[in-house]
Amino acid sequence: VYESMLETRNENFKKMDNIIVYESMLETRNENFKKMDNLMFYQFRREREQAIAKVSKLLFNREVTWQNLNEVVSASLDMAKSGKVCWERPVKANA
Repeated sequence: VYESMLETRNENFKKMDNIIVYESMLETRNENFKKMDNLMFYQFRREREQAIAKVSKLLFNREVTWQNLNEVVSASLDMAKSGKVCWERPVKANA
C-alpha cells in the first residue's frame, strides 16, 4: 500500500514538473513575441508559408500543412521505398 502511494505521489510530482516546464516555455515564448518587431514577425510568417509551399510543390502539389507535414513526408518516403515517383527533381538554377 505504501509503495502504491509513493508511486502515485511520484507521478503527481512528474505531472507538476511537466506543467511547470510547459508554462515556463509558454511564458518565455510570449515574452519573446512581445519583444519581436511586428515586421519581423510577418517576415517569419511569410518565410514559413513559402517553405511549406515549396514542400507542397516538391511533393507534386499535395496538400501540405505544418500540422500534417510529418505524415505527408513519411507517406512520400514509404512510396519511394516501393519504387513510386513521389517528388519532383529540383531544377538547378544554372541549367
